[in-house]
Amino acid sequence: MEIMKRFLILSCILILPVLVACNDSDDSTSDVSPTPVVTDGTNGNNDSNTDNPNNGDINNTDDPNVDDTPLFSLAVGDFVIEMNMNVEYALAALGEPLGVFEAPSCAFDGVDRIFQYQNFQLLTYPVGDDDFIHTISFRNDLIRTTEGIRIGNSLNDMLEAYGDDYEYDLSLYRFVRERTFIEFLIENDIVVQIIYGYTINN
Repeated sequence: MEIMKRFLILSCILILPVLVACNDSDDSTSDVSPTPVVTDGTNGNNDSNTDNPNNGDINNTDDPNVDDTPLFSLAVGDFVIEMNMNVEYALAALGEPLGVFEAPSCAFDGVDRIFQYQNFQLLTYPVGDDDFIHTISFRNDLIRTTEGIRIGNSLNDMLEAYGDDYEYDLSLYRFVRERTFIEFLIENDIVVQIIYGYTINN
């Protein structure tokens, strides 16, 4: 059911014949790379336990028996994009996106949005008046995962970085940490796509 919901979200955004650009920036922004903000490690004013509807119950315990492996997140410069983060925090740190596209949500009440940057794009889902990041998709080989893998690396490189605890289906390798995951699409033993994701539980 969760996989189907995620598929519907991505499908509704990506298969529309026309997507309306929502940003009012001029063409001068199209050649500008994201400029991360140096933070103290707390992502500025990102109090995820209060603003994220799902973050309060993941990886938030002092129980020594609970796995404290960091959840999947993407480091961009000195800023860390966390899954299920309110996108406003990311926008404040990364600067104006090159484009913003939106479509009526197939799975939620509101609008799904894609925020495009030079090397990646952020897909969000609506909760009330806010948008939360549920997918990060790489656009090229100029950016690496936090563990050092980029599009163009080999299957062996990926396995050395992430280990053998994965789900496999139709050339897609999926590594899961609680509600966060990272997927690698492999063709001819080469990474051709990288996607971070967050499992949304309603």
